Amino acid sequence: MAQCKFSPHEYIQNSFSPQVAILCSEDADNLCLKNNLRFVELIQPFCRLNSEIRIADPAGTTVPFRNLRVVFEDMNRRPPQPTLGKKLLSEVVSSTPWDRPVTRTIGASGTREALELELQPSTPWFETWRDTFLHVQYPSDHEFTKHYIACIVVVAATSEQPVEQLNRLSQYLHQQLHQTPARFPKWFSPNILKFCVLLHDVTAGDLTRQVKQQSEQIFEHMVTTFGSSNCHLLQINSRETDQTDIHLPDPWSQFLLQRAACDLSGGNSSETSSGTGTPREDVSALPSRVIEGDTMDTAEPIHPLSPTLPPTDEKNGTFDMMPGVEISSDVPVMVNRPSLGVGAGQHHGGCLTSSDVDRIRIFIHEFCVRSLIPHVEKQIRYLNEVVTNRSRSKSLLSATRRWLVGNKSPGSATNSVIYSSEATELQTRRLGDLCFMFGLYEVAYSYYHTAKNDFKSDQAWLYFAGAQEMAALAAFMQNSSDYPKRYLENSLQTYLNVCKVYNFAIRSTLLSTEVLKHCGEFGEAAMMFIKLTSEESDLLSALMLEQAAHCFINSQRPLPRKYAFHMTLAGHRFSKAGQRSHSLRAYKQAFQVYATHGWVLAEDHIHFTLGKQAHHLKQLTEGLEAYSKLVDQKLKKNASSQQSPSQQITYVREFINIFHQYTEQEWNASLGAPCLPLPLIESQVTRVLLGAPQDSPTSSDWIAASHLSLDAPPPDNARWFALEREVTEKYSGLNANTFKPNLQLLTSDTPNTESPVVPVNEPVVVEIIMVNPLSLSLLISDVRLVFTFEPADDEEPNDVSVKHSTCLFLH
Repeated sequence: MAQCKFSPHEYIQNSFSPQVAILCSEDADNLCLKNNLRFVELIQPFCRLNSEIRIADPAGTTVPFRNLRVVFEDMNRRPPQPTLGKKLLSEVVSSTPWDRPVTRTIGASGTREALELELQPSTPWFETWRDTFLHVQYPSDHEFTKHYIACIVVVAATSEQPVEQLNRLSQYLHQQLHQTPARFPKWFSPNILKFCVLLHDVTAGDLTRQVKQQSEQIFEHMVTTFGSSNCHLLQINSRETDQTDIHLPDPWSQFLLQRAACDLSGGNSSETSSGTGTPREDVSALPSRVIEGDTMDTAEPIHPLSPTLPPTDEKNGTFDMMPGVEISSDVPVMVNRPSLGVGAGQHHGGCLTSSDVDRIRIFIHEFCVRSLIPHVEKQIRYLNEVVTNRSRSKSLLSATRRWLVGNKSPGSATNSVIYSSEATELQTRRLGDLCFMFGLYEVAYSYYHTAKNDFKSDQAWLYFAGAQEMAALAAFMQNSSDYPKRYLENSLQTYLNVCKVYNFAIRSTLLSTEVLKHCGEFGEAAMMFIKLTSEESDLLSALMLEQAAHCFINSQRPLPRKYAFHMTLAGHRFSKAGQRSHSLRAYKQAFQVYATHGWVLAEDHIHFTLGKQAHHLKQLTEGLEAYSKLVDQKLKKNASSQQSPSQQITYVREFINIFHQYTEQEWNASLGAPCLPLPLIESQVTRVLLGAPQDSPTSSDWIAASHLSLDAPPPDNARWFALEREVTEKYSGLNANTFKPNLQLLTSDTPNTESPVVPVNEPVVVEIIMVNPLSLSLLISDVRLVFTFEPADDEEPNDVSVKHSTCLFLH
């Protein structure tokens, strides 16, 4: 794999951060929108604590935990529909820029095997894709890491009846927590943390003292009702003042949420006109938002981005969701798109001062330290007590059942076990997830290990695979040098072959390869990537093959041929997925290896694909260069028979097509036109005759004055040069060292170091031998011999009159 911006430990921690729901009133969102942000967007850049916190494990021992990250999501957020989700993943890949490649020497420098390759130091499009994939993943009932552990209810002090509005939102939250059957959103437990926030407009409070006093009275009522540790008064500016920091940075752009509302076919998407590209949730009638006829039950839904989701109507692009699972079209669908720069042209937080930013940071810190951490510690103690008491009563029964039934392999039965929400096995898994999310990795491993054995004895293979995967990750986070690698392999095999849940197999691969990469096992990481390639998803296969290629080239003993082979496959799948720029980049990187081995057919394929992709991307200069190299390969005598005539015709036709477009759009006359190297010119047999060719004499009494002719046999130059030297030395007195023969017929056998001298108006005949090495016929017309007269340094161009009188013989 290429270098990632996060270490494996940071990436795993970010992937399983605690989830907190945001339930915000319309008035509170309207207040935040004055800063071009919704409330859930306002707090996004400050969701990570920079200070160290301490959390108690079930035994009461405090454990330090750094860089706690909390994920804040709108409570009514839903993952996107299948077609929209696939489109989103494709967009984040195509829109993510990448750095320039760097040169790297593969092999011992100076040796014959050393290769100078330009490699990508990182693959940001892959990192963006995997972050988006994990973000839009549906929460499952066999694990609790994506379930909301707390909910922040936000009301504005400027509302007409903020207390009544707070009660109405609390009632709606209670309905969502205890709805039967359980639907989205998913909650970690029925007793989640409820935190209340009163949003106060500092600008409005400064206008009248009465408004400020009213806000304080409302907050005191909230503290009396919900407790001081579960309430917070947050003050922000909503209007530019003299104290507003105009040059305050904009940290919100990369965290923006974008609404993508679409119907069940996933064909349409729309955005609100609020100026932020995000929806404003009207919560004035939230209790009535329960959709009639909503049949969503507790069964685990198929992930909408699963590569095996079968389309039922390819023309309309509709996909058949899991029976019994429906998402109403009027429920807002919002996805995090950190890499698309949504709203990047607008300045966010324009009314906020540095004091406002500090107050937001303080709010997040107090929420985590004073409320969230104590709530988690209380839940850990409670769940530990429940699990301990139930495990004692269950141990004898479980041992008896294992003795009677025996241990079966994952392939011997299907996953048909359904647990109740209060089952001991699920409580153990819930406790392990809670400990993992807050850095208690040693305790989490013990609970995962226990749950894994219970799920295996019950033959609940999906639950078993999830617990096994998390047990391996917990062991790695605790001690990266000693972790059960077999757990990761077994969980991936169970996801793929037994449970057939490819979305969790993809997630397992993304996490497992980070672990293997950190341990230097690049070959095994490459094999895990390759296992995910299939014919159903071209984009997924392209990304996996590309990462496998990087694993091969970054291994302790680099494998450039495997790198080039898998990079070529990745380029092909990128092309099928419509990612032409990435396809062009992948083929370029692969060609660096093939160009040095003389593998003609491989070079042909890469040149042809490079030209085609560059042509589609309107990069005519690059495309023409690729096709020119492709035709050059065909002009080699040893390569002329490697391709069939039909393939050769295709190459020439594509070259001519892009050649015409290039000359019409990008040709610079000062640089000259590109040249098609067809047909071949045999330069070594080219002959130049100074003077007109001798015609046959009209009478038998006439004898030609010259023995030189293009049709005559080649003269004996050595004999004629010797005679000419004798005559010259005898009658002119010149030294033999300065003798230069008088050449009239220049061939490869004559001394051609000096330019010949031709009298003015004397004809010159050039004989050129052209060869067609291709297996197809070439029609040549309008053949001209083009040359340019270059005067000597002491001559002016106008002093000499030059006439182009040319006779050309074609063979």
